[in-house]
Amino acid sequence: MIHTPSLIPDEDVRAYWGRVLRLNAVPATWQAEEKFTAAIRKQLTVEGGAAPEPAVAISSVANVPLSTVVQAHTLVPFSGAVLTVTHGNWSDGSFASKELRRAATCPRMVRQSLCPECVQEDIGFWGFSYWRRSQQLPGIVCCQKHGCALFRVRENASWQTMPHEAMSHATPELKDVVAHAVANPVLQRYTLICSELLHQSRPLSAFQVVRALQKRSRLTGLAHHADDSGQKLSDFAAECISGPWLDQCWIPPKSRPAVTGLGALDSTLVRLRGPYAACAYALAIALLYDSVDEAFHDLSAPLPPLLALLPSLDEEARKPIRNAPWRSAEAKQLRQKELRSTAERLLNGCQVYDAARRQSWSQPALDRIILNALLSVEPQSHSYAKSQLQGRVNTSSRSTAQLSGKL
Repeated sequence: MIHTPSLIPDEDVRAYWGRVLRLNAVPATWQAEEKFTAAIRKQLTVEGGAAPEPAVAISSVANVPLSTVVQAHTLVPFSGAVLTVTHGNWSDGSFASKELRRAATCPRMVRQSLCPECVQEDIGFWGFSYWRRSQQLPGIVCCQKHGCALFRVRENASWQTMPHEAMSHATPELKDVVAHAVANPVLQRYTLICSELLHQSRPLSAFQVVRALQKRSRLTGLAHHADDSGQKLSDFAAECISGPWLDQCWIPPKSRPAVTGLGALDSTLVRLRGPYAACAYALAIALLYDSVDEAFHDLSAPLPPLLALLPSLDEEARKPIRNAPWRSAEAKQLRQKELRSTAERLLNGCQVYDAARRQSWSQPALDRIILNALLSVEPQSHSYAKSQLQGRVNTSSRSTAQLSGKL
C-alpha cells in the first residue's frame, strides 16, 4: 500500500512522482527512486506481459486516464506538437508517442524553473509548492501569470525537492535576457505560441504545418532550399532576434555541435520533421506571423482531399528518373499508381518513414513530392476550433501586457 496524492493543475508529472516518492519516504537518490519505481511497475504488470511504461504506471497510481496525464501534466503536447502523421495521438502505441512519453517522464533534468511569486501563492493555498510544467518550456524566461523573471535551479536535483526548498540555491534569469524577451515582438509571440502548443488537445500534422509555413514564407520572399539564392529564414531570424536571449536560449555553446542553431529553422520549411523539433517550429511561426490567431488559423487548415492532389502526383509520375530516363508507358503507369496509393496512405495516417520504406523510396524525395502536391492546392476556408484558443489567447495577451508593464 502506497500513499498517493492527487495531481494538481499544471503540475509536471515528474514533480508529481517526486511527491509520491517523498510521501512514501523513499530516499532522494537515483538508485532508491529507480528501485521504488521499478517495484511499482512490477506490481502493475499483467501476468505474462511486459511491465507498463512509466507514464502508464503513474496514471494507474494517480487513478487518472493516461490521456489526461500526458496532455495536462507532461511536456508531450509541446515536444510532440507536430508529428509526421495525420490524425496523431500522443497516447497511442506508436513508437513516436512512446518515445515522447518516455522522455517526458524521465526524472533526469539538468535544470528546473520556478516562479518565486507562484511559490508564495502555493504556500498560502496548498501549504506547499510544486513544479509547474508550463515553466519548464524551453526558451521561456518569465512567468506568464506574474510577469516576473523565472528562477533556475542549475543542478540535476531530485524532483522530491519542492520549489520553496530550492529557492535558496536558485538563480534568476539574467536581466538582459529577460529584457530582450519582453521587448522583442517576435519573442513575445514565441512565448504565446509555446503556451498555445502546450495546451492543444491534439498534435498538428507536419503536412499542415510545413504547408502553411512554406506558403507564408513565399509571401515574404524567403529562399527555401540550401541551393537557393536570397535570404533564408535563419538569416531573417538573425536580423530579428539577435541578442542575449538568442545567445542563451537558442545558439548552443561552442563545446557542443551547432546542430540546434538557427539552421534548424530552414528545414521547417522543406522537411516533414518529427518530434523534438517543436522549438524550431514555434520560432518559425513567430517569425513568419504577426498574429498568433492568424497563425493557428492557417496551421489548423484541413488538408486537401486526395482527388485535389492527383494532378500534381500524376505530373510527378511522368517526369524522367535520373537512372531510367526512358521508362516505358507501363512503368510510368505503375509509378503513378504507387504515388497515388502512397499519398492515400499518408492522408489516412501512415507515417512518412513507413510509406517511403514500403516503396523503397528515400524519405526526402517523398517529402518533396507530397509537399509539392499539397502546395499546388489552395487552402480551403477553415475556422480554427474555438475550443483550442478560447480563454488562452486572452490570457496570453494579458500575460504579455503584464510582462511589459512589470519589467
